[in-house]
Amino acid sequence: MVFDTAGFCGALGAVKGALIEIPASRIVFATDYPQEIRERGAVADFVKQLAALGKDGEAILSAMSASF
Repeated sequence: MVFDTAGFCGALGAVKGALIEIPASRIVFATDYPQEIRERGAVADFVKQLAALGKDGEAILSAMSASF
């Protein structure tokens, strides 16, 4: 099962909560963008926040996390 960050509406708290139970390798970045988050600025901010999570954030943002 793979989870998509777009369903979190750009809320980093939801991503952090998901990471408690779900490995970053099972979370992908916004496969249905721009459906969920519509403003470019909001998406850019969310990407920066994900990257700031370090290893987990990079896994979510990279193609390597899509190993399904």
